Amino acid sequence: MTFNELLIHTRGEDWIPPIRLVALDPGETCGLAFFNCGELVSVEQVELSFKKHDWDPLIDRICELMPDVLVYEDYKIYPGKLGSHSLSGVPTLKVIGAIEFLCSHNKYKSISMMASTAKGFVSNDKLKEWKFYKKSIEHGRDAVRVGLHALLFSKEL
Repeated sequence: MTFNELLIHTRGEDWIPPIRLVALDPGETCGLAFFNCGELVSVEQVELSFKKHDWDPLIDRICELMPDVLVYEDYKIYPGKLGSHSLSGVPTLKVIGAIEFLCSHNKYKSISMMASTAKGFVSNDKLKEWKFYKKSIEHGRDAVRVGLHALLFSKEL
């Protein structure tokens, strides 16, 4: 089954996807996927500088795309990871904060989901089957997963 067939099967023929959806995998290398009317248009990675707290490349790119909806991978610190985050500013959370501020300021609808939610359904095999697999851009692939999962299942769309 193609992605479009699954989307119609899941959402129904009358469902209308967002016109401009941006999906993000936040981090120092931020994955970004852009969907227009439910169709994947582009996949990229945006490099950020955590040391300089420079989120401008990401913010500028999102603003260029003018999304109706921005969906992003959320980040939680689990008990087993407490040690690795000890004395850390947890920069990925700062990027998420910048994303949330940007959405609020620009009135973009925002949706967050845990990485495991998207990865649990949108496997590499599915990405390959649907012709969305991009070998060399891991974070871009993760952004695609987040976008596809939101299109298929998010109750907020």
